[in-house]
Amino acid sequence: MANERLKGRKTATQRNRTAEYIMQLTGDESMAKAVADGSIAPKDAINMYQSGVQKEKASLAKKSQYETILRDTNSPLLA
Repeated sequence: MANERLKGRKTATQRNRTAEYIMQLTGDESMAKAVADGSIAPKDAINMYQSGVQKEKASLAKKSQYETILRDTNSPLLA
């Protein structure tokens, strides 16, 4: 029983450290809390964050392309 309790504490400590890392990485407190309480696996949380970053980068690239075409042609229809 004592071994199970120690194992549980160790697991909780690891989750809390991982949650702190997730919080520093993403700045998303709700995601960090979900990792801390075991609702989301750390790997899934990091994948969700990376997916969001990739989508944001793609969106910014499209916006940049649009603005460049708009500036060069001065036509919103071509952009």
